[in-house]
Amino acid sequence: MQVRNGLAFSVAFWGLLGSIELRQCGRPAEEEGTMKIMRVEAIPVSIPYTILRRNMHTEVRGDAITHLNTNVLKVHTNEGVAGLGEATGDGVVDEVAKSVNPAVSGLNPLDFEGTLATPEADAGWTRLCAGLDFALHDIAGKVRGVPM
Repeated sequence: MQVRNGLAFSVAFWGLLGSIELRQCGRPAEEEGTMKIMRVEAIPVSIPYTILRRNMHTEVRGDAITHLNTNVLKVHTNEGVAGLGEATGDGVVDEVAKSVNPAVSGLNPLDFEGTLATPEADAGWTRLCAGLDFALHDIAGKVRGVPM
């Protein structure tokens, strides 16, 4: 791990051609302060399509998809910073209330890998991981003044 401009990075080596990937891992613990996740809110959203969406499933049924149904995850912190992400699928609101909130409340939102280790361990959270990850990165961007 190396530190640049106060941010910690890990370097991963990929492939036979020697490409290198630089992945941000969050700030070193001594610089992170006391920011903690207070709660995760799941907001169901239904957005109408201006052009009806068709695919092989709708053709078999003889109809079209009229709305994009998804969920916006809003991660709230004790410092008033909130991050947004998207999680698709049914049952997201219930899953967030039942298991996500108790598992991530009190964790540091700037520790991406540490916070996401909990959902990745539970197969039921797979579709929530991307939305939660994006919301955590949104928080980090806001804290550091870097646009997403």
